[in-house]
Amino acid sequence: MDILTLFTIIVSVVSIVLAIVAIVLSILFYRWSVESNRQIVAAAAKIDSNTERLQELFNKFYSDTFGIMKAAFNALQRKALNEENTDSASEKTEPSPTVTDEGARAPANSN
Repeated sequence: MDILTLFTIIVSVVSIVLAIVAIVLSILFYRWSVESNRQIVAAAAKIDSNTERLQELFNKFYSDTFGIMKAAFNALQRKALNEENTDSASEKTEPSPTVTDEGARAPANSN
């Protein structure tokens, strides 16, 4: 056996060993990617669930906020109308003369 044949045999054995290592690593990487994919799917499901909860919470706060604003606006409106009614009631006690179509003066409360 000469040196060239010995070198060829050694290189071919190393090549076969590297091929086996490559196959083993590809199987390991495949298994790790499958496991990682499962974890990502589970995390995505949790994120989707949390997003739905946040959306429901936001909708609740949104409706509560506008409900409070509506109630405050209605209370302010009622208060303003009550004050106008009080002001107009005091004006009705002091009648002021008005001009009718015929040019004659008539009292303000000519119901």
